[in-house]
Amino acid sequence: MIENIVLDLDGTMIGSSGLVEDCVWDVIQKARAKGIKFYISTGRPGFGLGNKIAKKLGETQPHIFQHGAEISYTDGKMLKVFSLPEQRALEILQLSRDKNLMLELYTTTSLYIEENTDFMQVHAKSLGTPAIVRDLEDVIKNEPVLRAQFVMHNKLDKDILDGLNHDDLYLGFGVSGLKKLQDYIFVSYTQQSASKGNSLKLL
Repeated sequence: MIENIVLDLDGTMIGSSGLVEDCVWDVIQKARAKGIKFYISTGRPGFGLGNKIAKKLGETQPHIFQHGAEISYTDGKMLKVFSLPEQRALEILQLSRDKNLMLELYTTTSLYIEENTDFMQVHAKSLGTPAIVRDLEDVIKNEPVLRAQFVMHNKLDKDILDGLNHDDLYLGFGVSGLKKLQDYIFVSYTQQSASKGNSLKLL
């Protein structure tokens, strides 16, 4: 008998509407009635909409967020955190400034940006959290950063990515299923040992 099921959010539980449809919850509820436990493994942060879904899915067990860089409970207690090395995060920030790239930094509690654009507000809303405008260098030097994410419009600029040594970083690519965000590509950097697969072994 299946005892545990691990679900992604975007494109799995969350559809193009940006929400979890009632029919999905109905199926999950029937499975839970049979004793099956559900866990989340997602690129989303452990706050905002990701946290709300995790609470409804399984409030007492840990879930995987930030592409595996965070394993935490819904009350904010951290089971495991993989932070980016400060110097590497600063290099990513410098590249974003040199090439005029949109950059998001994620900690365990907040999403930080340097410039407040319409896109950033739409993206933050889809995550269910505010985007906080702040000097990102200050964030890196004062808070553990779990994930740095470039946002590229229409196409992946590989020449820009070649400007960064990826040897000790885990590099992930993604697109959004939401219509308002479908023209953007998300390029995420986490610590090399952070991945959904590695974090799943720690649950």
